[in-house]
Amino acid sequence: MRPSGCGPAPVVQYRRGQRIAIHRRRKRITLRLRHVVVLVLLQAALFTGLQRLCLRLLEWDHLRLSRVEVRPRTEPECFRVESEASRYLSANLLALDTALLAARIKSLPWIKDARIRKSFPSTLRIDMTVRKPMAVLDRGPLFLVDEEGVLLGPADAAAADALPVLRDENSFLDDYPAKIALARACLESLSASDRVLVKALDLADPDGLSLTFRGEPVRLLLGRDGFEAKVARFRRRAGEWAAVCGGLGTVDLRLPGRATLRPGDGKIGPAASAGREEVM
Repeated sequence: MRPSGCGPAPVVQYRRGQRIAIHRRRKRITLRLRHVVVLVLLQAALFTGLQRLCLRLLEWDHLRLSRVEVRPRTEPECFRVESEASRYLSANLLALDTALLAARIKSLPWIKDARIRKSFPSTLRIDMTVRKPMAVLDRGPLFLVDEEGVLLGPADAAAADALPVLRDENSFLDDYPAKIALARACLESLSASDRVLVKALDLADPDGLSLTFRGEPVRLLLGRDGFEAKVARFRRRAGEWAAVCGGLGTVDLRLPGRATLRPGDGKIGPAASAGREEVM
């Protein structure tokens, strides 16, 4: 065994019983001055040609942006995205910075994500994901808010009637992300039939949220978890509890397996004590 880097192994021959090592000669290539000059000139010609080709492509009219396609077309925000991208019409598609354009599009309130593809010679294709309003945020003025807590713009009365209203006595100045996450967890855990009936979620209590359904004056204290099971329990026993209290105002379901009932209109049922009764 010969260590690497020691050159070619000698050729071993035997002559009349004697071992003779014959070393091969390496062929050396000598670059003369004219060879170096030719190589330099060839490199210069190559780079000059590439430079001229790039300049020609950047000036070529067939590569100028002339069409913008936004999908899905069913979303109202597609026209705003199309308008934003149309600012780059007539720009060369090779030189167009799609990362910068994507950042401008994502800065629009309703746009969650945007993927941009160049379709040569002159088309830009934009696939967008639109934010969906989860609820109406009550900060004095009403705002549409999505599941991540992004404000999407002012909310009108129709939106407040169709979506749950999120309330906080401190106008969400404290723990905003945590309160939005709690509201989202509650709404997503409910069945579709119950979710559309949610009128308001109050997030002022540090121990959890309270929920009010449309058409029902009862305020449900749900805590921080188990929302679906607690609402289902209320649905099963609401009639029985109303008979006990003579009309429900508040049902506290924060303790597992226990409900604390408070009448809502000043009436106290026969089983209530001082306006309050615990039901196991």
